[in-house]
Amino acid sequence: MGSLSRVCMVVWGFLSQIPKTLKQNNGSNIPLIRSSHHIDNHRFLLVLRSYNLKKWLSETLLYHGSNLKGLLFLFPTIGLNPYLTMGDALCRAIQQDSKFPMDQLRIQFFSNPKQLNMTREREDRGMLTFEASVFLSLLEMASIFRAQLRPDEQNMVREAVELKDPTEKQFYWGRLMNLLSREAKDMLAAWKFRQWPENRVELLYELINYVSFTP
Repeated sequence: MGSLSRVCMVVWGFLSQIPKTLKQNNGSNIPLIRSSHHIDNHRFLLVLRSYNLKKWLSETLLYHGSNLKGLLFLFPTIGLNPYLTMGDALCRAIQQDSKFPMDQLRIQFFSNPKQLNMTREREDRGMLTFEASVFLSLLEMASIFRAQLRPDEQNMVREAVELKDPTEKQFYWGRLMNLLSREAKDMLAAWKFRQWPENRVELLYELINYVSFTP
């Protein structure tokens, strides 16, 4: 259970209705959901493999579209931690239920258990709450990014884009472009990745841990 839980994500949902994707697998050979529990007609708790998050969310939006409203609270499983337990995390998720009106589907995302103690800071940085379709598009970008760049290239891109000195950044970015594939260079150019603010870059690198590798 320990090794399995380390590759899983927890979803607490408070929605206008329980999604069909909690009750069926929609033909996939590998179940997207490891475990689910319905609290009542509006609240549920589920556990799914982290790399299945994009597929599950995509299917949920496909089946329900604009009819689904409420909040999905996403966070990774928590191992041995003297300061934070899964119970603490669930209490924080439940506390979010009444913070938003039931007018659209929102997602709150935490990539690390420590971030549960930094909700205000994460919100201020634009890295916490998203409209569902926006969050899905971010997962799509993370999937493309991971497919086009090897892990070492991902690290080099991050190092280059985070340089503060403009001259140094231009030099290393130009050098990096000579090392990447044509597809990777076209992707970064189309996204204007070099001009991305620090928070957006950080969020993308968090999300690549929650998408599958599809070359």
